[in-house]
Amino acid sequence: MDWLSKRRIYQLFKYGWAESKAIASDSGKSRFTVFIQIVHAYRCYYIYSNQYRIKELWRLPQEEQAKIAIPIGLENKRRDNWVRENYRNWKFIRKWTDIKYEQSPSMQQKRKKAYTKEFNAGEGLIVQFNVHIHREHYLDGTIKLGKNVLLAKNVFIDYSGFLEIYDNVALSDGVVIETHSHVAGALTLKGKGTLRQTHLIIEEGVSVGSKAMILETVTHIGRHSRIGAGAVVRKNIPPYAVVIGNPAKVVGFVMNPEEVSAIEREYPEDQRISMEQFRKDYDRYFKSRIKEIRKFVNN
Repeated sequence: MDWLSKRRIYQLFKYGWAESKAIASDSGKSRFTVFIQIVHAYRCYYIYSNQYRIKELWRLPQEEQAKIAIPIGLENKRRDNWVRENYRNWKFIRKWTDIKYEQSPSMQQKRKKAYTKEFNAGEGLIVQFNVHIHREHYLDGTIKLGKNVLLAKNVFIDYSGFLEIYDNVALSDGVVIETHSHVAGALTLKGKGTLRQTHLIIEEGVSVGSKAMILETVTHIGRHSRIGAGAVVRKNIPPYAVVIGNPAKVVGFVMNPEEVSAIEREYPEDQRISMEQFRKDYDRYFKSRIKEIRKFVNN
């Protein structure tokens, strides 16, 4: 029995006995009988004592109880499994983010192996100290790391949503990636705001400069693009683009269409980007805006 299971048993007896008093006065049953029913409901459905009282399950026949209690119990189990995973993740972070693992190549190798195993990363992972990879709010996000990924010092990655980082991506020191948000509105003011997950793909060969932020509004960063230091990325980035600033704007491309076309021929045909679309992006974001870009860069 792990720490959380023991805690649930403790809560069952502590709060279940308290809940049984209120239910007994309403149902006409003895307090002990009600308490046994609460324990039975927990064992059968994994439903907590306060849920048993709020849903007034003691008033219902067993079949009706099951219809209400089973979905609640499944959600309780899901959340408790998330808590276990979150606790284990924080233990991992507390241990492996320590700067002591910078002391020698052997210590660095231990940290690399730990992160590779923990997040099922591809071979060639490079990870420096104080790299946080974490998720929040009981969300069932996932993270996938490709080969030869660089996670420099002080990188923070939120995978409360869904994050895929392809091969040969470099995240410089202090980069922040977010994949969830709190939806604003009237309910938020009452403490019942809605959470929104996003699915972000960072394609092959992307380089992200120091202290850049990629916000949850972004779902796709095209391959071989370059994000400047301190940039705040709020929109998707086309392949081979160069972006800087807050909000981040495209100020150029790492190659012209002819050079990109030559690079793309090295990819399997079904994986190549559309050169027609690339030329449109090249004209739209760069050639047609050269004066505006010069002014933006000079400022």
